[in-house]
Amino acid sequence: KLTNLEELDLSHNVLSGVVPDRLENLGKLQVLSLAQSRLTGAFPNAISELKNLETLDMSGNEITGTLPTGAFDRSSLVSIDVSHNQLTGSIPSMIPKEELVMLDLSGNKFSGSIPSDFLPNVETSKLQKLDLSSNQLVGTITQTFKYLIDEDNIIEGMEIIDLSQNLFESIEADVCGDLCKYLLCPVGTYNQWGRERGTTICQPCSTAKLLGSTDCPPEGLQPPVSSPTASFDSDGSDSERVILTTFFQNCDGAEWHHGETWLGDGSICDWTGVTCVPGTESVSELRLGSNNVFCDSPPQLLDLPNLQKLSLYGNKELTINFSRIATATRLEVLELDETAVTELVGLEKAPSLKRLSLSRCGLKGLFPEEITSLATLEYLNLAENELEGRLPESLSDKMPKLDTLILHHNRLDGELGSVAFPTTLRMLDLKGNQLNGPLPTNFLSHTAKIVDLSNNLLTGSISNSFMVADYLTIELGGNFFSDVDEEICKSRLNWNTGAVEKFGCNGLVCPKGFSAKFGRSTEHYGACVPCEDAEYMGSDKCYTPSAAVTMKSMAVTMLVMMASVFGTIW
Repeated sequence: KLTNLEELDLSHNVLSGVVPDRLENLGKLQVLSLAQSRLTGAFPNAISELKNLETLDMSGNEITGTLPTGAFDRSSLVSIDVSHNQLTGSIPSMIPKEELVMLDLSGNKFSGSIPSDFLPNVETSKLQKLDLSSNQLVGTITQTFKYLIDEDNIIEGMEIIDLSQNLFESIEADVCGDLCKYLLCPVGTYNQWGRERGTTICQPCSTAKLLGSTDCPPEGLQPPVSSPTASFDSDGSDSERVILTTFFQNCDGAEWHHGETWLGDGSICDWTGVTCVPGTESVSELRLGSNNVFCDSPPQLLDLPNLQKLSLYGNKELTINFSRIATATRLEVLELDETAVTELVGLEKAPSLKRLSLSRCGLKGLFPEEITSLATLEYLNLAENELEGRLPESLSDKMPKLDTLILHHNRLDGELGSVAFPTTLRMLDLKGNQLNGPLPTNFLSHTAKIVDLSNNLLTGSISNSFMVADYLTIELGGNFFSDVDEEICKSRLNWNTGAVEKFGCNGLVCPKGFSAKFGRSTEHYGACVPCEDAEYMGSDKCYTPSAAVTMKSMAVTMLVMMASVFGTIW
């Protein structure tokens, strides 16, 4: 019954449906990752019963409703990511969490003010990320945030906190003083981040009425969609009904898994997967993931005037015509993972796209030029395709706002030193490619928080000048490194959530002649062990969970685990 299971990672799958209550039977579970797995329904109460849980990642699903009281009230739970769901209501108060490393609630629909007892007693030296951005939070930033900011380095302390794209009106004077602009741009100013970062200062803007504004609308133009007082394009319910009806008919809607409410005489807002702007009959979101939608989607779908999110992932025979995407002026999120979208012509004209996901689509050839033209992108996932060749050299110029870049398991090659990555990048996943050559100096500067370069063809030494970030999770295993500068292990004690402090250089990569899962010592899987076949540093060649478990039985165990936890195998 897997009651001794400590780690369960089913992320980036097509699980769909709700998380079953039987999950609570995994009482020893420490790590649970269900990210981007097409999950729906309310936040599972079973999570609250996992008393040993340390890491929870449920990001990028369609979880709805409010967070139950006490959802995260366990002192052991130090890394929480439920970003980019459909969660509503207030942000819950939490018990003291001195060891908290990450809390990401961004990209939901949380409203109200931040609780006065929010995150008491957090050890700021360990906190790597606190992201409440892109919600509908209101009111005043209070003393709660004063102690969350590291007073020894106030600017860097505020860098880990993201409150932008909310509806805050003021900050109490003694929270951050003259340096509050590093937390949120003041009223009457704006920039692309909603706060000052590096050399990007907040610019004057008379129409920026809220703290943390990320754009400067012309006089007379409606405020952002996220505002509860926002006005929208005229309610064109008749024309939008025609667009949706055409989509349903062209895409064989009678065969959809969930399409029975479509084409009814009532409101289009009641059709499955359709979300409307409050108080209108105008579509803001269309979510039909894993719904057996198959067709060449008509370009008119992009004419929906207030469409912000288009989520059609998991429809494996669906293609998209991007010829009219320039008219989708409000479209910010486009999720097309595991579709038949391999032709991207026209996508480069998307005016406002922030989040683009095209993993497992069978994309081939060089890195798509259409994507490098999307200067507004903050999140890009092209994992598990067949992209090859070198990364564009000037990514920093082409995509200056990029925060997350996920390209694992492609066929990309070339040297990392030849690429100018955006200075805003905080997560980079290049695992399982064919990148070669040495590690560059001062890679990604101070910005990166999570970097995965494992299972490539990188060579040479890991020098003290490679990366200078104080807090970083980095995977370097499965390459061809010959040595590591011990100075980097002495000065980067907080790397890999303290593993470098506990295991020394082995917390970064195992030495030659040793092996471990991920190619380094970890809290969960233990120290590096002797391995005669480990010719290079960071090897996982001899790793086995136990002497009795073979690769074949591991595969069987995974299938049984999925059946046991979710009741079926997808």
